[in-house]
Amino acid sequence: MNTGSPSSVSVTSPVTKNDWKADLKLALGPYIKNLVSLSRGKLADKRIFFDLNTQEEVTIKGAQQNAIPGYFYSSNTEEESPAILLLHGSTPAGKQMGLYRLLAHRLSGLGYAVLTIDQRGHGKANTPNKIDSVEDLDFAADAMLALDYLKQRPEVDSRRSYLLGHSFGGDVAITAGARQIGTNKILAYGPGRRYEERVQNELAYFCRRFTRYMKLDQLLPAELYMQTIGSQLLESHLGTYATDSHVPLMLIDGERESLKDRQFLSDVSSTLSDSVKYTTIPDADHYANVAYFGRFVIYDRLAFELFLEEIADWFCK
Repeated sequence: MNTGSPSSVSVTSPVTKNDWKADLKLALGPYIKNLVSLSRGKLADKRIFFDLNTQEEVTIKGAQQNAIPGYFYSSNTEEESPAILLLHGSTPAGKQMGLYRLLAHRLSGLGYAVLTIDQRGHGKANTPNKIDSVEDLDFAADAMLALDYLKQRPEVDSRRSYLLGHSFGGDVAITAGARQIGTNKILAYGPGRRYEERVQNELAYFCRRFTRYMKLDQLLPAELYMQTIGSQLLESHLGTYATDSHVPLMLIDGERESLKDRQFLSDVSSTLSDSVKYTTIPDADHYANVAYFGRFVIYDRLAFELFLEEIADWFCK
């Protein structure tokens, strides 16, 4: 297992402006992922959630004058509720992706006040005016501001706040936790990993993906990508999460993730402190077998309920 720092990776793959194969892959990617997730599980276990859009729309002042659009889901209880900030993965849909809408709805039904946000450049969030420094891609800073906003709401018990991140959102949650923000626990589903191996092989693709998903006018430079996105992965924070003073962290994978990815997280978690846990959701893919088509969210009941159970169990302990 190689967990070297991202800065040790050399740029060996040129990032070109014209790459029709990568662009086609990026354009079709969301549709293909939806179909794959839809195919997981048994037909008898399929369930449909129709999003009625009853949540409250909010706008949070972000870093560098960026506005952070969000949805607030109330627990509808008379007492102050524990709070969850839900961070989306690398997707142009942002908080609108079906997995996040379903999670927010179900978690609010379990008594949590939930805030989902569009991270800078994603969904309805503004695209940064410039991308030429690490600060321009400081997603963790926005997450910390959103968490502060959430904890200040009158419906929320500020003593019980949690970060829940999926995929790239898991990386952001892990990075925010490493900065010792005021959250009780973190859960990351399918976070990024095996940085050196992936960057060496697919640097051009990853740069194009962030450029496209963040609606950037110019191609994200490879060096800046490595300094920012790579530095937010778990591998960059192993020292922090090996100590006894960090925020407790749960790492979760779906069984349908690659064997290398699952083994990597399992190995890493075993080398960190006792406050880092790892588990796998049986027969689940990277999206917990959740697909969506507009307001219709179609999910595999078995995989999703197991994921929801793990979330509630970790945050309630």
